[in-house]
Amino acid sequence: MRSAVAILLACLATACVAAPYDLGAEGGPAQTKDGTDAEDDGGSQLTVDLGDVTPGAEVAFDVPNGALGFNVSVVGPGSSRVGIASLADPRGDLLVRDYRPSGAETDLALGSRGVSAISVPMNDAPISAGRWTLVAGGLDVPADAPVDKTGKAGRTGTPVTSPLRVTVRIQQARAKEGTFAGGTLDVHVYVPEGLRVHDPEPLHELRAGSLARDVSLGRRIDTFFTELERLFGIGRGRVSFHVIDGAFRSATTGDARAALVAQATAEDDQALHIVLTNEMSYGGGAPLLGYSVGMPGTANLPGTVRSGVAVALYPDGNATNDATTILHELGHFVGLLHTQDDDGTLDLLSDTETCDTRAKACAAADNLMAPDGPLRTAVVTKAQLRVVRGSPIYRAL
Repeated sequence: MRSAVAILLACLATACVAAPYDLGAEGGPAQTKDGTDAEDDGGSQLTVDLGDVTPGAEVAFDVPNGALGFNVSVVGPGSSRVGIASLADPRGDLLVRDYRPSGAETDLALGSRGVSAISVPMNDAPISAGRWTLVAGGLDVPADAPVDKTGKAGRTGTPVTSPLRVTVRIQQARAKEGTFAGGTLDVHVYVPEGLRVHDPEPLHELRAGSLARDVSLGRRIDTFFTELERLFGIGRGRVSFHVIDGAFRSATTGDARAALVAQATAEDDQALHIVLTNEMSYGGGAPLLGYSVGMPGTANLPGTVRSGVAVALYPDGNATNDATTILHELGHFVGLLHTQDDDGTLDLLSDTETCDTRAKACAAADNLMAPDGPLRTAVVTKAQLRVVRGSPIYRAL
């Protein structure tokens, strides 16, 4: 029997495959004189569609005053490793160099299976208004090439030559420029037909038409939103339910986990997508409670392997633990790393405490992003607040 707080949370950026995202019409959108197509969707997100970008070519986009942060997504051929080779702020300082964010020990900006993303803020660097520049690129690799789960293996393949679709989504503070003043998060919940759940009700199966009324499912969602507001000051928005095929009640291979997350297909300008299952693991190994392929994911871009988070509901779990798992995976989705992994890898933030969190003997053990989840009531740091609040997935005030 696993402890309710011993959460095995896996979030490896190269562990899944999925059907390639539709790149859209050849040639991309109409371009403005600066090479970008900016669109305000009516929420707090400003979308800058850079269109089909030539790998290795520098492109620019403008970040306005009042921005809390932004997310860049890169989509290419389905089996390729694509990403952001470099990202420079208006002063010319590189936040990403050779696919590696400043302070990172791995190529976090180089994804797999044809999709990648990067978010700002992701470390202690400031958000600067003005013209940013980036270079997208990647490697073409065979579809059956082995996947490196550590993210530390050498790069193999030939340079990508196909155009890459690059989009920037900027979070804007509307109440006061550059200052977080609250907001709300919409959520899409994807439920396989016949998913089993309990607490506070006995173990039972979920069916279409009863999802919004189910007490056990509602307990998890309610607890998640309560903790989201307590920790980050982001309130509850709309909750939408989607029934998916019952085959997704189990996801124990890379392909299955990828297909599970890719069920996050609902079109929504700003939202978090949560895909539920009853069984999840790496090849039948230790059970996974939560799974987020991207650190970060592709914010507000549906239908990719990085479009949402997956959470497994087990008979020996409970609603509070499952809600904490969702919140932890949200942290990864917007760009937070574990405070310190078992191999000693640290996050990119200066104010998170580190120690051997398995010993549960330091303040880091209570951090939301501790590798096994928080031991007691979850806490976050000021830098972690800044990363979460900079993501465009919620509607800022």
